[in-house]
Amino acid sequence: MVYLYAMKTKAALLACILFLICLACVACDSYALSFEQETYYVEKGKTIEPGVKIRPRGNGYVLSVENDTVASVEEDGKSLKGLRSGTMTKIYVTSGDKRAEAILIVSDVGGNEKTDYSILKQYEVTFRMSNYQDVGLEEEIFKVASYYEGDTIGEPLPTHRGYSVDGWYKDKACLEKWNRNETVNGNLDLFCKATELNNPFTFNGYGEVSGLMFMNLPHSVLEFPEETPQGQKVTGIADGAFAEDTILTSVTIPATYTRIGDFAFAGCENLKRVKIKTGSVLSSVGKFAFGYAEVTEAEDEEKEPTVKAGDVACEKLEEIDLPDSVEDIGAFAFYGCKSLILNGIPKSLKEIEYGAFGLTKIKEADFSSVTDIGAYAFYRCTDLNKVTGTQNVRSCEKAAFLECGIYNKTIGKSPYVVYIGSILYKCHNQNGKLSIGKVTLDSGTTLIADGAFNGEDQTEMTVYFGKEGVKIGDEAFRDSVGVCLVVPENAIDEYKANNPFYKDRFCTAVTVTVAEKGAVNFGVHTLLKFDENTYFYERYERIKVGDYYKSAETIDLSVLPYGDKIRRINTRAVNLEEKNVISSLKVFKMPTYVTQIAYMSILNCNSLTKIDLTSVQGIPTVEKNSIQFTTVGKFDLINGTETENCLVYVNREDKEAYLTAWAESGVIVRRVTYPGEFGNV
Repeated sequence: MVYLYAMKTKAALLACILFLICLACVACDSYALSFEQETYYVEKGKTIEPGVKIRPRGNGYVLSVENDTVASVEEDGKSLKGLRSGTMTKIYVTSGDKRAEAILIVSDVGGNEKTDYSILKQYEVTFRMSNYQDVGLEEEIFKVASYYEGDTIGEPLPTHRGYSVDGWYKDKACLEKWNRNETVNGNLDLFCKATELNNPFTFNGYGEVSGLMFMNLPHSVLEFPEETPQGQKVTGIADGAFAEDTILTSVTIPATYTRIGDFAFAGCENLKRVKIKTGSVLSSVGKFAFGYAEVTEAEDEEKEPTVKAGDVACEKLEEIDLPDSVEDIGAFAFYGCKSLILNGIPKSLKEIEYGAFGLTKIKEADFSSVTDIGAYAFYRCTDLNKVTGTQNVRSCEKAAFLECGIYNKTIGKSPYVVYIGSILYKCHNQNGKLSIGKVTLDSGTTLIADGAFNGEDQTEMTVYFGKEGVKIGDEAFRDSVGVCLVVPENAIDEYKANNPFYKDRFCTAVTVTVAEKGAVNFGVHTLLKFDENTYFYERYERIKVGDYYKSAETIDLSVLPYGDKIRRINTRAVNLEEKNVISSLKVFKMPTYVTQIAYMSILNCNSLTKIDLTSVQGIPTVEKNSIQFTTVGKFDLINGTETENCLVYVNREDKEAYLTAWAESGVIVRRVTYPGEFGNV
């Protein structure tokens, strides 16, 4: 029984505590809140702490000001500072769901912190709207305020959607204007008049046009204002201000605007003309300002980015003369404006963002001020046929000029290397894998663009720089395996330091010439030196004898100078094409320590019948077409059952190992033999 009584007592006590907590919560929500005075006065630059009555006393409160150009709340949250003399504003105190208000007047009178405002004369100023019925007001008087003698009038002009109000007047007809410098010396009646706007604009807090008040008004042709109805300077067009407005056909932008915001006119499918007035100081055009509203980057750089269904660019836009003051143009700003004709880009433009001018009819571009060109920046600009001033460009991202006019005219012509000014933009595969194999940069080249040598068919390439200082873009050789970057010997350290990702690809060229006619290795041999112990065999060249170029009958790299350091036979190393040529090469002997025979390293040798690997230590790696057997000389097997182009000789005891190692390497395994098999030599 005692235990049960104790439990009941505890339960009752807990219920009482909960009840008291609920009462406290109710009490906290039902306090009283007010200012101690209806009107407060403060001098410009001085502060006051308005008295606040609040119950319960411990509750906090927040002060705020209706017009923060007249006064501001200090950091302590309890004081107000006067900012503009001769003005007035409402002030508010808030606590929970309670709110109270009072009037704050910033006065010119006094000049002394101890000024006794109670002894100064005070007058009433009645503010009236002479045509109040036009804007939907019920009466002419819309405000009565108190001013001290000597104060100036600081009452903000009223605002009404669709109307402008230009000032205060002394008469109802609004003919005699009240001067801002005039002071109050008695009771006053001041009048204003609302004038209906044809195209009433809205504005954001940054002084930018943010749209139209009434979208149903005719507004196909718009001329943007330099000032708001209250006289504030307009600085630009806000983000998304007219997005997807299908009525607009023409707009005129004042010279004073500095910015066209992100998505400002995106989706304005009937917009044809944008006139920017002479002397413009426009500095920024935002992302998607006139272009597609949403774009997804293409996975394949050779294809167009994906546009979200239903979103359109300003496809009818034909004219916009961008002033040279423009420094920034955002991503996809004009992407998809297929009718837009541009004769150049602004001279102050430094960075051209992703897709900025893609699919437009831009005709030429001077990049003298440009340092960076984004991906798809001029994608499919088929009229772009003239480019200058690219020497200062330090980065050119993938597909920046894909299918532009210059690209389309160059891509199908040998040597299938596209230059955009001094930028090596793309190395093209015209006839399959590594149709070029070796590229020598033009003497004026300043930059290799991002992805210039990308693609699954460009895994191997030798690029001769010829000079120092050429910049290499990100992933310029992304898919490369056997890329060799040949630079001058005096510049190799600088190239490695500036391009650490490719530091193992830089090398210098070494030439070995054997000029004795009929000698083994007769001809010119180019080797690529990576370090003291690593060389690649780059190229064999014939020597002219009389009217023809003649090759050696035997090339034996094992006895060539540096032959014991040759680790790889490069692409197209031995390529003896038939044209005024006596192709005498019959035997090609691999160097002792070779580890790789690159794709299509031996081809077009019509007399070659023997590739000798008998001196090789280990089994080098090959590809399916490392030796292009369809273009080398014939050899008849002793048994007469087949005719093969050429045979590959290895040591007898190594044949099975070669067959196993090369099992996935195509027809080369059918050529593997050893001296004496089938009676061969």
